Amino acid sequence: MTAFKIVPQSAVIPYRYEGGELRILLITSLGTKRWVLPKGHIERGLTPRESAEFEAFEEAGLSGDVEELSIGAYTYMKNKKKGGRQCRVEVFPMNFKHMVDDYPEAGLRKRKWM
Repeated sequence: MTAFKIVPQSAVIPYRYEGGELRILLITSLGTKRWVLPKGHIERGLTPRESAEFEAFEEAGLSGDVEELSIGAYTYMKNKKKGGRQCRVEVFPMNFKHMVDDYPEAGLRKRKWM
C-alpha cells in the first residue's frame, strides 16, 4: 500500500445578515462552474486562517473579519487533470464587510449571495 500526502487547503464561508436573514456568498469554480466556497492551497508563510482570508480577496474580492478558529473541515479528491490528490479543507467563517469589483479573478468567476 502506498502512502500519499493529503494536500492542506483553507476556505472561508463569507456571511452577512440581510433583512434578518443569513446570507452566504458562493463563487463559481474555474473548471466546472459549480457554486463553491472561496478556497485554495495554504500560501507559504501564512496560517490556514490567513490563507483563507487571502483566497477570499483573490477569488471573490471580499474582505471581512475572519474567525481565528475553523468551524470544521472536509475532504475531496482533486480532478485527475489537476493531479487527482486528496485535499483537506479547513473552513473559517468570515463576517463580510466589503466587496470590490476589481480583484485578481474578476471575470473568471461569478459571485452570488444565497
